[in-house]
Amino acid sequence: MKSVLLISEILIKSVLETGARIKSLVTSFYRDISQGDLAKSIQSTIFKRLLVILLVLFVVPIGYLSWRLIVREEAEIHSRTLTLLQTMAEGMEAQLLEFRHYLKGRTQDFSSDGFIRDAVAEITRQPDGNRETVVALNRHLAFNKQPIMPEIEETFVIDLNAVVVASSQAVNLGFSYAQADFYLQGKTEPYISDVFYDNLLGRNSWVVSAPLTDKVTHELNGVLVNRIRIEVLSDITSGRRAAAMGARTHHSLMEPAYEIYLVNRDRLMITESRFNENAVLKQVVDTRAVQLALDEGREMMGDYESYHGGLISGATMILEEPGWVLVTEIDFREAFKPVIVLRNRILTIVGILLIGLTAMVLFLTQRLVIPIGRMVEANRAMADGDDSTAIITESVIPDDELGDVMRSRNLMLVRLQEREQQRMRKLSQVVEQMSESVVITDKDGSIEYVNPAFESITGFKEQEALGNKPWLLISDHHDDVTYKRFWKTIFSGRNYKGILISKRKNGELFYEERTITPILAASGEITHYVSISRDITKRVEAEEALAESENRYRTITETATDAIITADEDGLITLANPAAERLFGYPTQSLIGQPITILMPGKYKQRTRKWLAQAVESREQIVDWGNRELTGRHRDGGEIPVEVSFGQFIGDGGISFVAIIRDISERKQAEEALLASEENFRSIFHSAPESLLTVDTDINVLNSNNKFSELIQLYAPRLNMSEDALRIKILSQLKMRIGKVRQGLIEIEAETDN
Repeated sequence: MKSVLLISEILIKSVLETGARIKSLVTSFYRDISQGDLAKSIQSTIFKRLLVILLVLFVVPIGYLSWRLIVREEAEIHSRTLTLLQTMAEGMEAQLLEFRHYLKGRTQDFSSDGFIRDAVAEITRQPDGNRETVVALNRHLAFNKQPIMPEIEETFVIDLNAVVVASSQAVNLGFSYAQADFYLQGKTEPYISDVFYDNLLGRNSWVVSAPLTDKVTHELNGVLVNRIRIEVLSDITSGRRAAAMGARTHHSLMEPAYEIYLVNRDRLMITESRFNENAVLKQVVDTRAVQLALDEGREMMGDYESYHGGLISGATMILEEPGWVLVTEIDFREAFKPVIVLRNRILTIVGILLIGLTAMVLFLTQRLVIPIGRMVEANRAMADGDDSTAIITESVIPDDELGDVMRSRNLMLVRLQEREQQRMRKLSQVVEQMSESVVITDKDGSIEYVNPAFESITGFKEQEALGNKPWLLISDHHDDVTYKRFWKTIFSGRNYKGILISKRKNGELFYEERTITPILAASGEITHYVSISRDITKRVEAEEALAESENRYRTITETATDAIITADEDGLITLANPAAERLFGYPTQSLIGQPITILMPGKYKQRTRKWLAQAVESREQIVDWGNRELTGRHRDGGEIPVEVSFGQFIGDGGISFVAIIRDISERKQAEEALLASEENFRSIFHSAPESLLTVDTDINVLNSNNKFSELIQLYAPRLNMSEDALRIKILSQLKMRIGKVRQGLIEIEAETDN
């Protein structure tokens, strides 16, 4: 809101100053020329009217454009300012993070110092007898370590009892930091504290700590702490540190218009302020930007009320580890100083242009108005279609630049007429060569023009069509309601587009896609109709054939006794017929969009996904097999024996898969019953008390029971024959007897008794 008020104030001042300058310029100009020969021209009605009109038409656009320019410049400056603030914040964030990394690294280097570790270990082992060690360690910290980092104001060591046992400032020995976070956190890893008020020292403090471990056992012996000068943070945020190091780009940070500061988690400023000399840990900053950062964890770039009052533009960055908020700000009025400079420049330009405008009106009144009037009359004649008076005659054209304009206008009209004639010829050629039928009728529907395509499509010659109505193409396939709606549409001035079944001259029916557009005069009255028709008979027949094929496919799919499943290249089911619902128990619609592996037991899922992925990646036919016996998974979790034919199809639309699945539960049950029957027969056969043989028609032994084998083993030794020889002899006699039976020489029953 304050931004809008500030812009309005600038615009009001600009308007007032512009008005005062215009009044002064016009008064001075009129006083100078009223004493000369130009006085009569200035007092003329044409001059006054033209001057007033041009002033109004000039001042309003210039004022509007000036306002838009100022607003746009304000927006551009505002955007650039915010971008600059964000860039400064990002750069400062990088410096702070780098400085924190530097502090941690240096402190960790101190904690790895061999002398410090040995001294602390000695102090830990002899708490009461280590005076010399403490003095030596204090000296080492003060003269060998602290000078390495100019940012340090004290380096000290805290033992495991949280007591300062050594320090570069010996007066601080004996201080206890048992509850200090830098002591507790520094036992395990390098730690940088927040800026805090040290009650023992009675002033603000900022420290970095790191664990001290024994060189041999690596056990914790204490914590090494570097107390950092708090002013270092302000040196960084103000740019003094970078400038001192020779960085030219940071000198702008020290300009009074900008302010960069840090706020901790308690909303307290921890760096210096331009508006408060004692701001560290005392100045509360609870602006909208800080609230968003600390309460919602969001960084901000925009305008808001400053902590010291007044509207500012600012950007924030959140430093996660310490929980600080980095704020870069600039005073709103300082940011918009370029707008004031722009306003003054615009006022100067407007004054110069107004003087030039008045002079132009004065010298062009007489030589401009009359020729313009003639051109207006000629233009009106051209608009009314009167080509005879549209061209201005040479006798009334002045011999000056305006006359050149009038001559160029005449030439332009002649060229336009020629181009229009050429365009009409080209358009006529295009229409003549179109493959679509083009018919032009008058407002009553009488045909005035047909192109050659009309003749080839309908069979009617041009002479037969001219003067007739389009009724000669009407067939009996549409009722009167259709044609009434058709005529009602085009008579109302709207376009008609539709598909009609029309009749050729020979009586043959054909489909045409017809578009009829009314042609309107300038008054809005319909003068003609243009009909463009395309013979789409072949397309319609192809669509009907496709629909019939799809219907046949749908019928086959829905009536098939085997389950049919199709899936896309992602393995998602795109079709499932009713047989699939009966087989797997899932409603057909619920399967659509599900992975095809939902119908498989777990043992097949990974393998199937691998096959599908390989097929999609290679774009080759790698999945194509049929009549494989697998196991399906029912909705209730049960497994179903199935016979699957699975195929892969590659088309323009991608890869698709189809599976034809047959339930073979009954066949599996029959096979199991047959196996059980054979097993039962085999058991009876081998346990029979008589010797049994099964042979084929050629007396080849198919099987023999245990009793037969026992008989061979019993009689072979008695007959002094081998078991194989005895078996061959028995089969030979059996074959001979069966041969006699076949010949009718003996009967089986008679032979059985013997």
